[in-house]
Amino acid sequence: MASIFIADDDQLVIDLISFRLRRRGHEIDSATDGELALEGILRNPPDLVILDYLMPVMNGPDIIAALKSEPATAHIPIVILAAQWRERDVMEALDLGVTDYMTKPFSPEELTFRVERALKSQ
Repeated sequence: MASIFIADDDQLVIDLISFRLRRRGHEIDSATDGELALEGILRNPPDLVILDYLMPVMNGPDIIAALKSEPATAHIPIVILAAQWRERDVMEALDLGVTDYMTKPFSPEELTFRVERALKSQ
């Protein structure tokens, strides 16, 4: 299946998403801060990124901009998970080129559906 990178500062969120996606056959890598996430994604570009919008060390918009500026990662679909829905953040993320935007708490089933949809749209 696909390789997916999960970047979230909450390890429990990473564990929950990883469990669901591994059951569907996906390979998972993860990081709990933005800088480590960017390094991991650039080192081994995945098929899709699930990204917390507000991360320690380096935030979501900076990670998105860095990924979209690199030819090796510019095409990777990015699904944002945000702690809150703010219209300004949604518009900024979409303008930066993300594929989808969800807020926490989220339905694991809905996230799985959105991930699968994003992977098919590549």
